[in-house]
Amino acid sequence: MIKTNYIRHMILYLFILIVFCGSFLYPFPSDLDQAAGTSLSFEVLNPTNNAYLKDTNVQFSGTFAIDPSATLNVTIVVDNIDPTNPEDISSQIIKNPDNSSWSFNKDFSVGTHTVTFTATDGTSTISKDVSFTIDTQRPIVTDYKLISPNHVGNINAWEDSILEDMTHVPLDAKIQITVNETNGLAYKKENNGATYTNPITVTSDNQTNVVSVEDHQSPPQPDANGNYIITFTPSSQLEPSTTYYVYLTTNIVDSSGNTVYPKVLKFTTTSQVIGTDSQYDESDPHGNYLLSDPQTQVNRTNLCANCHNSHTGGSVKLLGGKFIKDSTKSATDPDNTTNYCMACHDGTSATRMSSKVENMDLSTGSKHDEALDTKHLANQGSCASCHNPHLVWSKDNPNMLQDHFVYDHTLVDPAKNAPQEILDSDQILCETCHDRKTVLIKDYASVEYKISHYRKSTNRLGTIEDNDLCFRCHNANKLQKGETLSDIQSLYEKNNSKHNFAAQDGSIVTGSLPCSECHETHGSSNIKLLKKKLGQENLQDDFVATSGDWNAAKEREFCMKCHNGSTAIFGVTGKLPDSKTLGHEETSIEACSTCHGGTTKSFIEAAHSPQTGTVNP
Repeated sequence: MIKTNYIRHMILYLFILIVFCGSFLYPFPSDLDQAAGTSLSFEVLNPTNNAYLKDTNVQFSGTFAIDPSATLNVTIVVDNIDPTNPEDISSQIIKNPDNSSWSFNKDFSVGTHTVTFTATDGTSTISKDVSFTIDTQRPIVTDYKLISPNHVGNINAWEDSILEDMTHVPLDAKIQITVNETNGLAYKKENNGATYTNPITVTSDNQTNVVSVEDHQSPPQPDANGNYIITFTPSSQLEPSTTYYVYLTTNIVDSSGNTVYPKVLKFTTTSQVIGTDSQYDESDPHGNYLLSDPQTQVNRTNLCANCHNSHTGGSVKLLGGKFIKDSTKSATDPDNTTNYCMACHDGTSATRMSSKVENMDLSTGSKHDEALDTKHLANQGSCASCHNPHLVWSKDNPNMLQDHFVYDHTLVDPAKNAPQEILDSDQILCETCHDRKTVLIKDYASVEYKISHYRKSTNRLGTIEDNDLCFRCHNANKLQKGETLSDIQSLYEKNNSKHNFAAQDGSIVTGSLPCSECHETHGSSNIKLLKKKLGQENLQDDFVATSGDWNAAKEREFCMKCHNGSTAIFGVTGKLPDSKTLGHEETSIEACSTCHGGTTKSFIEAAHSPQTGTVNP
């Protein structure tokens, strides 16, 4: 019995010995992978799979582990093109000193790509795929809309795409913005990690923000065409006769992190309505003089007395109403002509009709009138040079800009017996030709009513209609008559201007820069009515030129406010001049107009229609 147990013990000990020794010959499961040739490890951590990127230069990075005596070799195949002939990037791989991480850069085109990495140490091989989409196109705003569900302050239905500087906007108006983005839209994160919830900011002319309830989904959801609708609903009714500014913030981004092009628009609300048959109150001095007062049913012709006086008017137009400042002065005197309008448009809401006109604070800036010569002012008047105070408000002409008739007919000059075209009533009076002695051969093809437009974001190449309000004065005819006004129209019509471009931000600008990108309409403390801040995106420090001569240093400073490689207008970034080019050096202060002023070598031409620079200025 004892012998049997001894034999059993010997067999058990022998088995344990065999297992122990065998452990050195046969690896445990944790070691089997290495034995099978996978001692190499290789991972791609950046970019993550299916990521969206906004840079065409992609930085790849990851980790790896390798035997110290082995060499890491890596090849790539892009979009499975020619997989039998991969690109060897081993020499381009950057490895950290402890052989634990790697990085690699490569340029790609816009679109979706798949890159296959194959890593080997001579014994083991690992393949990794990573897919990503490169999107450099920023989201664009395709439409602004004002929507008034109850038409508060305006009896007419209101749902229309916003026009620039719209006035008489209903007091319950909502703001609806459409953003187009085909690769997904999101909202940026705040510093605390929370998602921004207010992509639209609205502030009034007294710089107070409007509290709102914004209607949008987070994350946003598009329609079939990639359009995202964001609606700004004021939590309380807007104030009457108040100017509001709408900012679409860059908190809106696409899946690649591209920010939306920033947009700013302005509108002014209507005044309070008295009665139900008019959108105007009883003190409205513009148009509707024959519209009866809802309370008295009497025509409102007494409103004419605001600006005219039947018995004591100081001119043939009987100017001299209750808003005249000094009856002893001429009606065209700046104090008087301005006072007619500023009695209401000074921001005090004396008649609850209109808010303050921008840049008309005389304590800090100059009026447009004061930048004009005396002869021009006497001939044209002041505010009435651009606005017609007698017009009735309409959505087609919300700022009551000057209107005129175009007569499409010709006359024959008896002396020359040759056709001569009459332009329109804006430039020549009918009685100039139609008197008792003049014999005319007329061909009335058409008579067209036109408004002098001042559109700020629809300029079209080869046309002058979008800025023809400015060209009422700034044209060759005015210059030929001896008035000291620059002929900007001729420069604007040049097709070879280097300021002609196509907008990239969704705007439809295809032509020269709008006048308002450099000039303030109503006035500026700078000479030439120049704006303090130039550009629409990445604005530089304020431009200040309140007095003194316009010299080379000021020219360069002004142009460089946009031409700095970062400031953009309508999505187009101003090119940074090459500092190695003659005249661009910091030590050689040449005026920009020296090379870019065309045939005139003037800053007027360089600014409004810059030409290609010459090698030798």
